[in-house]
Amino acid sequence: MFLLGAFYRAGAGTSQPGTLAITLGAIGILLPLLLLNAPESPSTAGGGLFNDARVQLTGLFLFPVLVWLVSAPMVSAVESQVNLALLRKVVTVVAFVFDLLGLPIEQQGNVLVLPSGSVGVEDACSGIRSLTGCLFAGSFLAAVFLEQLWKKIVLVVAAMGFAFLTNLARSLFLTGWAYHYGPHAIEGAVHDAAGYAVLGLTVAGLLCLLPLFNLRFEGGGANSQPP
Repeated sequence: MFLLGAFYRAGAGTSQPGTLAITLGAIGILLPLLLLNAPESPSTAGGGLFNDARVQLTGLFLFPVLVWLVSAPMVSAVESQVNLALLRKVVTVVAFVFDLLGLPIEQQGNVLVLPSGSVGVEDACSGIRSLTGCLFAGSFLAAVFLEQLWKKIVLVVAAMGFAFLTNLARSLFLTGWAYHYGPHAIEGAVHDAAGYAVLGLTVAGLLCLLPLFNLRFEGGGANSQPP
């Protein structure tokens, strides 16, 4: 699959099928190499397959491998549906917030009509890029700093939630900036800085969550003695 993906990309350029094949092929190469090259653990009484140090070492890489697979370009049909749903939600919430604040704004599909002009909410503003970026960032932090699987999953879900909320805040900020200074004022540095801030704020929020996940609670009362 790795070779097929490489040939596909060499002939057709960057695309979802080629990238997905390369990713699956690399996974198929990486995991067996880890298993074959890890030192063999001495057999222990009552030990099973999952007590083997080689299997445990390979298992440490299962979560990053799944994240790697997710971070590859999604299937076009899935990506378009997610992108469309996010785009509609962002535009609707922005129009609702400005209407709630008493600021005149009109929604025409994916276009917000302001008193100073119109602002088109493009596909890139839906948050699909920040969602995949924050998903990878949260998965990386979970794989490195957390041990239990449920904590890793919760941190990844939190990363997705942070990505949506920060992208929504970004859209509100850019719309407010355009409302005050005109639609052309959000082009260039302001637009790019707001985009980078989404990933930065999400990573900062996840870093703040890590100490909470790593807290260890002791059982028993104040007078309980250790065994």
